[in-house]
Amino acid sequence: MTGRDFFAAGLGAALTLGVVGIRAQCATVDPPRKSSHAVARDETAPAPETLTHDDEAWRAANASLAETVKLTQRRLEQNEAEKLSLKSALQVAQRKLLAASGGAPPRNEFDLTTDDWKELAKEGKVKARYPCWHDADWHLNPDQVKSLGLSPDDTTTVEKAFSSEQAHIAAAIQPGCAKILGSADLASKLGPAVCAAVISQSSKSSGAAQMVANIKAGIVSMPAPDSLDPMSAMMLAQASAMERLNADLSGSFGPEEGHRLAFADEMGSCTSSWGGGPPPKP
Repeated sequence: MTGRDFFAAGLGAALTLGVVGIRAQCATVDPPRKSSHAVARDETAPAPETLTHDDEAWRAANASLAETVKLTQRRLEQNEAEKLSLKSALQVAQRKLLAASGGAPPRNEFDLTTDDWKELAKEGKVKARYPCWHDADWHLNPDQVKSLGLSPDDTTTVEKAFSSEQAHIAAAIQPGCAKILGSADLASKLGPAVCAAVISQSSKSSGAAQMVANIKAGIVSMPAPDSLDPMSAMMLAQASAMERLNADLSGSFGPEEGHRLAFADEMGSCTSSWGGGPPPKP
């Protein structure tokens, strides 16, 4: 990012200018004279610190460097917030312009219809968009909330919907992961993100993408969950994520707003695709 490049350049320059050598100074001290009024001195007590000009310059330079870091970080945060705000305003303006002209907003490439799936099935291909994995205490940050235009109550509803979809995908992934590892406890400790990688690396199901594409296209009926191999189960769960998320949010906000929130760029998402070759001949 341009902001990070600016930060790195500023930091390097400040370090180059700010580090000043400290010269050691030596002084010759005459031997103490005997006196009946001499006071015993603690030889272990540290000598009082004397700041040289170079000491003061070094401290001043480092204080300036710390301030530069703070200011740069603040500017980066402001730029990111402005970017999100402008992006949201642009999307709103585009929707209004299209509505005024009688058009429809461009459809997200992962907002797939049955006809889309039929075309993908011809190629034996599956595309999926789904919520990325978050920590248990995940929450939308203030910039996301502002950009999406959410109230506190709406924010909680959106967070619950996305967390619920993550849990749904995890529930589809964990059994297959446990089967591959031979341990349900180990699969639980690894978590869904690692388990997804385990399943992908261990998969020997070359026809999984074709089968899932056929299911989504309505060409074949939905099989029982326990009849699917680990790769097919994971693929189907991820490929169906946006439908479930859209339905969940639409139930709370209405079809149009629910769809907007489900596919909002501010929410972030993970995507995957499988297959792509022609379907096997019967």
